[in-house]
Amino acid sequence: MDDKHFLFLLEKYLAKKATPEEEQILMDYYESFQEKALWNEQIESEDEIKKRIYSKIKNQIQQDENSIRINNLLKYAAVFIGLIGSLYFFKNTIINLATSSNTDSLISKRDHITLTLDNGKIETLSEDGIHKIVDTDGNVIGEKKGNEIKYFKNKKATNTAYNKLSIPFGKRLNLVLSDGTKVKLNSGSTISYPTQFSDKETRHVSIQGEAYFDVVKDPSRPFIVDANQIHIKVLGTQFNVSHYGTSPDIQTVLVEGAIELYNTPKTAISSTRVKLTPGQKGSWNKTAKKIIVDSVDVQPYIAWIQGKLVFKKMSFIHIAETLERHFDIQIKNDYPLLNHQIYSASFNGETIEEILKTFSEDTPFSFTRKGNIISITK
Repeated sequence: MDDKHFLFLLEKYLAKKATPEEEQILMDYYESFQEKALWNEQIESEDEIKKRIYSKIKNQIQQDENSIRINNLLKYAAVFIGLIGSLYFFKNTIINLATSSNTDSLISKRDHITLTLDNGKIETLSEDGIHKIVDTDGNVIGEKKGNEIKYFKNKKATNTAYNKLSIPFGKRLNLVLSDGTKVKLNSGSTISYPTQFSDKETRHVSIQGEAYFDVVKDPSRPFIVDANQIHIKVLGTQFNVSHYGTSPDIQTVLVEGAIELYNTPKTAISSTRVKLTPGQKGSWNKTAKKIIVDSVDVQPYIAWIQGKLVFKKMSFIHIAETLERHFDIQIKNDYPLLNHQIYSASFNGETIEEILKTFSEDTPFSFTRKGNIISITK
């Protein structure tokens, strides 16, 4: 098992996709880290935490290497240590990691955009200034300026290294991949991608949350977007994909070009694949496990890239989820009837208070705000 496979298992667990066997491998190790001493308030050094975790991993591998076939895991233990060590500084979040697989809840606990490098190191990106992105050899492979991260094309790169970008609630970011493909990332989103695309292989990224892709056309290298249970294959096009853990559907809206949706990368049966034309939405229902295609007005689905909020025949319970991500707030609704009210509305720059007041004019309710928590009552 290499480092990317280990991280893949961890992400599958967070996305509720891990098999019982994969989940047991992760939990056997995670549970060994739960001694109170490990998270003691007196421990101030992240290095000390890492040493403790490394020691536990080493001992556990020596005991289990014959039964779970992970002889090479120690070589890559630093990757996992980097994740756990950094999570120490988000102690409330670590509880969610053990008990919840909802990535949205993890992201919402952070205040800053984070970049996870190929070696597992997590960097916090400030909103101001210039931030250089460096590979394991010390080469500058990209940089962040303002609200955009751009990766440089390096024809000499021989190894495929992956980075992961996580956007907290209340923030958005633009990403330019090494092939020139542009990605706009909405709040509460995470994207994993290679720092350099091979000249011969398929371009491959994965997304959780919401993103708008403007893919550079290259017939020799199809572009694949993995969104949990659905995959999107393109040559060059513009489309929006929405894949939040709380939503029952994974939605893809095609703006320009052509894309193909399929639900497994290993199946080539035509019935599992659906092609979209501009103005169509493909929705993969996580429960029914099928793709439904509809003709739609694309504007409400891409309004967020301009900072707008557009709701079209949407229930308040789903509107509230969008507002929570957009404003980095928590909405506690003690008026159950409101959840099922259907609204169509558009906002551009209004405050959360102004938006809620607008909804209350249709279905009267009261609300109070304390910090980032808004409470709604009848």
